[in-house]
Amino acid sequence: MSAPLATRRTLLIGAAGLTAVAVSQTTPAGWRVVDTSVEHPDAALLAACATFAIACANMAAISAADAPTDAELEVVVDAWRAPIDTITDTPATTPEGVRAKAQAVIGYFANTGVSKYNWETLEEAMSGHEMMAWRLAHEIVAMGSAVS
Repeated sequence: MSAPLATRRTLLIGAAGLTAVAVSQTTPAGWRVVDTSVEHPDAALLAACATFAIACANMAAISAADAPTDAELEVVVDAWRAPIDTITDTPATTPEGVRAKAQAVIGYFANTGVSKYNWETLEEAMSGHEMMAWRLAHEIVAMGSAVS
């Protein structure tokens, strides 16, 4: 595997019989985190987005790993897929929720496009409507960074 993820805590999934993949237990750099320990109108959405952020980091790590096993891939891909329906089906009601959902869109495309089509860049892998969603998501995240 290439350079390890920059995280406060890393867990090897050896407990699940897997030994080669480092799994992030913290939100990757660049993802906005909102404290969900207090009652927040978008608490469920923010929690799902935080879980997805970790899963996206794990997808990137396993993609960089040398010959991951099918079992390793299955664990990471299943964890990546798990929060997608919640994120999709839960409407954002606050600016934090909108930004978190936009960041999830960015993470989704970053982990599907290039590997799915085996193209050199994400831009090559995207259709027109996917590129529109990708750019809108980046604008929302950037707008939130400028305002916050």
